[in-house]
This record gives sequence, C-alpha cells and structure tokens, in this order.
Amino acid sequence: RNGQGIGTSALGTWGKAAEVAVQTRGLEVEVKQFSDFLDSLYEKLDQTAGEFLDNEGVGLYERQSLINHSCEPNTCVRFESGSNELSIVANEDLTPGTEVTICYFD
Repeated sequence: RNGQGIGTSALGTWGKAAEVAVQTRGLEVEVKQFSDFLDSLYEKLDQTAGEFLDNEGVGLYERQSLINHSCEPNTCVRFESGSNELSIVANEDLTPGTEVTICYFD
C-alpha cells in the first residue's frame, strides 16, 4: 500500500478513497476492520497474481530529489489520479523560510 507509486492501480486508488471515507466516519472499529480487509485483499492478490498486479513504478524527479527527509515531514508526495505527475503537498501551514521536508519511506 505504498502511496508514492507512479501509475498506481485503479484498485489502489479505490482503496485510498475508501480508506478516507471510512476514516471520515470516525469509528475506530470500522477503520480497523477496513484496514484488516484491505491488508487481506492485497495478500490474497499477491498470492494469486504475484507481481503481475504490482504496476507501481519508480521515477527520479529533479526538484523532489532536493528535498530532505524527516521522520516528521511537513509535506507529502502525491501522485494524483494514477499519473506520473508528482505533487508536493503541505501537511501544515508553512511560513517563508521553512525547510520543506518529506518522508522517504511512505
């Protein structure tokens, strides 16, 4: 369930949207149930199809490569609509002069 994959599958896009919808309801038991369901679904897909459905790619982006890592980043990397267009989105209000950071592992 890597959120940074270029060319994220339709299933991945659905999973992220459904996860947000469940989280919006605010019921922890439903969030846990959906997370468990999604983990189980991906495990079963992996057992059945192997790497066939793993169509997330990698890329090197010149400007993103200049952003430092933080375990508590103030921005996140997104690939909207399964495209290869990278967006850096602020997690909080950033004042001028604030270093922009991302998490390399999420």
